[in-house]
Amino acid sequence: MFSNGKQALVLTGGHELLTQITGAGCMTTTLCACCAAVTKDPLLAAALGIVIMGQAAELAAGFMETKDGPGMFKTRLFDGVYHVTTKWNVLHLDPERKQ
Repeated sequence: MFSNGKQALVLTGGHELLTQITGAGCMTTTLCACCAAVTKDPLLAAALGIVIMGQAAELAAGFMETKDGPGMFKTRLFDGVYHVTTKWNVLHLDPERKQ
């Protein structure tokens, strides 16, 4: 749960392997910062960055093979972020524009 003082959000998702690798928090923060570059709403940016990481983690876990461990999860997490942002076309995201 996180808040901007006026609104509160509860997000779910991700994967338990995020707790077993270093850098997951830093990577999530970077995703939030990237999202903040394209919106004036910090809460929206934070939520989007967290959702991207959660979905990427779920994809990465799905890419895992039985022989893989946390190190391979971390590698696959980068691929997961790529796939999520490509699918969502986040590179051209404009949350301020009304669809």
